Amino acid sequence: MLRLVIGTAGTGKSTYINEKIIETAKNGQKCLLLVPEQFSKTGESLLFSRLDDTRANLVQLFTFTSLLNEARTETAGLSVVPLTAAGKAVMAHRAMMNLKKQLTVYSRQVNSFNFSYVMTGTFDDLKRSGYDSAKFYKTVEKTAGESPKLKELSLIYAEYAGLMGDKFIDSEDLLTLLAENMPTRYTEEMNIFIDGFESFSRGQMAVIERFLTDSQSVTVALTADGETDKTGGVGCFSFVQKTIRELKNLAKQVNVAVERPVLMESSVRFLNKDLRSVDLFVQGKGGGLVANGGVEMRKFDTQSREVNFAVAHIGKMIREKGYTYNDIAIVCPQLDKYENRLQESLTLAGMPYFIDENRIISSSSPMVLFKTVIEIISRGLTAENFIKLLKSGLTKFADDDIIELENYLFVWRDYEFDFSKDFTLSPGGLKPEPTESEKELLVKLNALRSEVYDIFSSFGSGQSSKLAADILKNCYRRVMALGAEDKVSDLAAQMPTTQSDLLIRQWKAAVDCLDRLYDIMGEDVVSQEDLRELFSLIAEGVQIGFAPETQDCLMISRPKRMKLNAVKAVYILGAAEGFFPAAATEPGLLNAYDRENLKINLNSDFKNQFAFENLYYYKALTTAREYMFISSCTKNIDVLQKMSSRAENMAAVLQIPTPVLKIEDYRVTREFFADSLSLLADNSSRESRKKLLENIGANVEISQEHQFAVEDLEYLASVLGDIIEITPTHVENYYKCPFMYFLNGVLRVRPLEKAEFGRRIAGDYMHFIAQRVLEKYGRDYPLQPWENIEKDIDRAVKEFLEKNYPREIYNNVKFTSQYRNMRENAGRFMKYIYSEQASSSFKPIAYELRIGGKGKVPPLTVTTERGNRVNIAGICDRVDVYRGEEKDYLRVVDYKTGSRNFSLDRIYNGLSMQMLIYMYVLIRQQFAKKDNPVLPGGVVYQHSDADAYFDKSETEAKLYMADGMALAEEEICRAFDKNEKGEYGVIKNDKGKIKKLPGSEAVSREKFGAVLEYVKDAVQKMGDGIYGGTFDDMPLAEKREDTGIACKYCNYKSVCLNTNKKKVMEKRQFDREEKNG
Repeated sequence: MLRLVIGTAGTGKSTYINEKIIETAKNGQKCLLLVPEQFSKTGESLLFSRLDDTRANLVQLFTFTSLLNEARTETAGLSVVPLTAAGKAVMAHRAMMNLKKQLTVYSRQVNSFNFSYVMTGTFDDLKRSGYDSAKFYKTVEKTAGESPKLKELSLIYAEYAGLMGDKFIDSEDLLTLLAENMPTRYTEEMNIFIDGFESFSRGQMAVIERFLTDSQSVTVALTADGETDKTGGVGCFSFVQKTIRELKNLAKQVNVAVERPVLMESSVRFLNKDLRSVDLFVQGKGGGLVANGGVEMRKFDTQSREVNFAVAHIGKMIREKGYTYNDIAIVCPQLDKYENRLQESLTLAGMPYFIDENRIISSSSPMVLFKTVIEIISRGLTAENFIKLLKSGLTKFADDDIIELENYLFVWRDYEFDFSKDFTLSPGGLKPEPTESEKELLVKLNALRSEVYDIFSSFGSGQSSKLAADILKNCYRRVMALGAEDKVSDLAAQMPTTQSDLLIRQWKAAVDCLDRLYDIMGEDVVSQEDLRELFSLIAEGVQIGFAPETQDCLMISRPKRMKLNAVKAVYILGAAEGFFPAAATEPGLLNAYDRENLKINLNSDFKNQFAFENLYYYKALTTAREYMFISSCTKNIDVLQKMSSRAENMAAVLQIPTPVLKIEDYRVTREFFADSLSLLADNSSRESRKKLLENIGANVEISQEHQFAVEDLEYLASVLGDIIEITPTHVENYYKCPFMYFLNGVLRVRPLEKAEFGRRIAGDYMHFIAQRVLEKYGRDYPLQPWENIEKDIDRAVKEFLEKNYPREIYNNVKFTSQYRNMRENAGRFMKYIYSEQASSSFKPIAYELRIGGKGKVPPLTVTTERGNRVNIAGICDRVDVYRGEEKDYLRVVDYKTGSRNFSLDRIYNGLSMQMLIYMYVLIRQQFAKKDNPVLPGGVVYQHSDADAYFDKSETEAKLYMADGMALAEEEICRAFDKNEKGEYGVIKNDKGKIKKLPGSEAVSREKFGAVLEYVKDAVQKMGDGIYGGTFDDMPLAEKREDTGIACKYCNYKSVCLNTNKKKVMEKRQFDREEKNG
């Protein structure tokens, strides 16, 4: 006998089922309750809490999966293990490969592993709809034999079914087998109750058919407003009413009586009339105006504001209504886009939550380990997969050794290692020989390298194709040899129960993937590369579910995965058009034309999908008992959206109000309050936020920008010492971002530097070449034959390499190519200097001049407010002098490998002061003075790396043209370039008027002196800041809309976490001060 219990949401269908089970059990009769996977825990607690032990023994609760698993333990015919979705995808790939020569329509997809999932999805849909491969093949032959697409699809389906054979089976077929081999204890004198479903697959219907024929009764509860669909298949209950028809037809086929349905018409869920109004409206039955505060709706401009409003509102409900977290659910149709923001806001608010999603675990440590082992077997050891293997965290090697090896391979990542040979290159990077301590480290690294290499070399590379079983066995042996299983056990023993269980499940899933691939492909000869792809394909399809870590937590779910037992409050976020309800689609490879052509009706067709999405739209809107909030945002991360038109229409008809929160309602926690204020105030100024907080009596500290400072200045001084010696680069770093300076200059947290001919090395290289060649000839350099100079350049290059680089890298292709380019550039650069020197009256008098330290020129020294001293020391690339008639003038030259031009604005903001610092010291010392006083003549950026930073279409002179600052005087202009045309940069004489060239400055003596004094004061200010403990994370930015200058390539982003704070550069301040006198 079949009994149908039919009612809309909240009419007590589940309560009716539970009462009937209890009543039946009290009468001494056996009961079996079938529920969906997500309802098993909830159903069990609700049902068995009302039964004593005796009667509880008469009741069994199952899902279709758990019923199958239990029956398999006692039935031989059910012992076969079903293929997962990933396993079926592998089988579909094999089928397509077998038919490769016969395919034209799908020929391009043969090698696409991801396409295999689409293919198996279509096969599953066909099978669920009653079309096995034979029936589909005949249908295609009969109705669409001329369609190449359908003909090929039927061939692939038949081949796929043939490969499955008797050895493999999918879950649908296994359920059919369960129906055929059902143990009698599940049917004999059994009353079957089924609750929580909207539809049933072909396999599930086969099980229900067995229950109908062999059990005492079958009672099914379904959500609908009646047996008959009066909407033409587009109503919110159409999908369920189709299921009702299928159940009644099935009962009729097996000659089982169908009782008159039990119609549940009275709503018992909704404790607020507004929610009942929504229920009736969605059903198309009217519904009164919303006037009792039970339903609210609001639109927001951004996702962040939407989520924070909802979280603040939840906090208010918990405070004012006494709700627990377990009373509240968040339903999110776009959970993939909202998940990160939800997690961030709920964490800031200190609210426990659980996101009900199965997670793909292909990136878990066990999966990464197995995939990497197969990759190494397939491709051999590389630096990349070597590190990936060790960083899985599941090998027997010590963490410190792994870190050291990772650092070593990072430093030498451009070098191709032969892992069968010892590491010999210095862990410190480009240097001719490792130090003694580095040699000791190399011994340790080579021990690890050797052990890993031996594990894999014992398998050997062999031929490209092997028996899959052999490859997979050897993969498992390598994993064991790496100590992975023991490592998993050790880690699990040290973890909290939840994390431990998760790691063990991930490990078992990875091993199971290997087993499944062995079962499917073991007897095939495959290429190692293909097997690697197939394992990845299987791994990508593995998902595992998680359980909440606490009972009292907010439940977050998609509409389709809701397993909410009538919670008190529901917040529907992201209710945008096309997502709530979701737009109906036709998945798989059979479009509407194909289905019409074949005259077949699949469960996934557009009409069914439309009805299906309508049902979940209805369920989401009718789950809450007391309160429901619906919202959407205009800008969802980077996508513009609008509110669901159906939700907006409902709001207009029912006059659903818009909720408002006071600013105090956001004070859930200090952190959440601060975050919300930054959103509400639209990142407005600090003062405006301070006033906003003061107006509501809040702690002003919450709104202030974070000022990072060292409070214990005595301890700071003990770390720094009474005197610090730093370079002009450190000064620039402090002004770029004081916090960056603190990490680098005070704590000395230094990033690893890759061994490469990068910008720093290129600078050292050019400095060395220029020093060696120019120092040899001095002022006579432009008088030498060029062929002699080229020989000098070659000798200098050779000397530089021998002094700085290990011989092992000379034959490395990348290093050789970089060196060749740099050698060519050095020749061009020195030829430019050759020409420039011939035209200039400024003559070099010092190369690589050391200022401070052990140099002949003392440093720039300032005394801080606290009495400490700061010395600025460095090496000046070149100092030129021009001996005038009454004065002598110095020119400081800096060889630059970058492309930035000179800028007084940068100087004013503490940047690019290196040459001016050196000039200040040299003028103060009257460096190179003879008979006349020495004055500043100019500072010059001499560009030296044309290949990397300049337009190759330019003439050679323009490629290397200098920029900088010079005195705006005719004598100085002639000294720069005897032709006064500005061919070599900085300044030129334009009809008797000295003008600056682009990227340079021409200034008076007074302004030059003022700039030098400003530079000294800037160093003083920096010294006061350092010893005063001021290291705020406030990077300097050129424009308000820009990020900080230091932020783009900053090595400390993960420590700083600064997202929007900045100090904007002040512009044209020197001009204003000059104008104001």
